Amino acid sequence: MERMWGPMSHMLAVNIGGSLLRDRSLFRIVLLRNDTDLAFITGDQPVINVNDERDFKGVPVEIELYCPLSPKLAMWFVLASKAPKELTKDVIIYVRRGAEHAGIRSGPSWSRRRESDPE
Repeated sequence: MERMWGPMSHMLAVNIGGSLLRDRSLFRIVLLRNDTDLAFITGDQPVINVNDERDFKGVPVEIELYCPLSPKLAMWFVLASKAPKELTKDVIIYVRRGAEHAGIRSGPSWSRRRESDPE
């Protein structure tokens, strides 16, 4: 099994990427701006699934990917049907709980950033 991990991980990555590309119209990207003095924690592979709902086998039912892009900006890849029209305190708490569950900590408040907003 150890010798097969390289090819298997590549095939898994290609399948996941293809699935995300095929279903891209079902998802929205929400950019989260950190308006605090505490920076988002970033790293080499910081992408996590903040949706902790799993089936009876322990497999995630849906994905909602959270990825800190910089100390002040993060991306939330979420189903369009769940994407918020505006970033409320409840949405912030939801994303934060998912991130903290995976061991990523952030500052006490986030705000929504539109792609047209300056950095």
